[in-house]
Amino acid sequence: MEQRLSEMFNQQRMNRCLKVQRLVMDHWRKTNAFEFRIVSAESIAGKSLDELKMVYFSVGVGDQLTDLPLIDTLVVIQLIAGESRKLKQSKGQDNFTVKITVKTELSEDEVSALLQQFEIEIDPSRTP
Repeated sequence: MEQRLSEMFNQQRMNRCLKVQRLVMDHWRKTNAFEFRIVSAESIAGKSLDELKMVYFSVGVGDQLTDLPLIDTLVVIQLIAGESRKLKQSKGQDNFTVKITVKTELSEDEVSALLQQFEIEIDPSRTP
């Protein structure tokens, strides 16, 4: 049976994820340069899902980083990817609505695929 990542996700956690996502997207709009950092104190290569559940990531733009557990980091990635897709689809439109659905229950393969979308920096001095 495949392992799954699933946690209770309340509005407070979602608001924290949305704050990071807005920071990244606002920076992208202002500078026309996409900058999204994911920093871990240790390499996650070869870690099992159970081990990854214990890892915190620092995510954000530049030095404006927020420490988040794995599932929250994955929600931020989904939010950014979803809005980016919607923006590409709406080229040429002046007004449009962006509605994004994120998953908080993910298979091990889905976790791996989301984490592989971005380079994860290693900085041993970052300990949440």
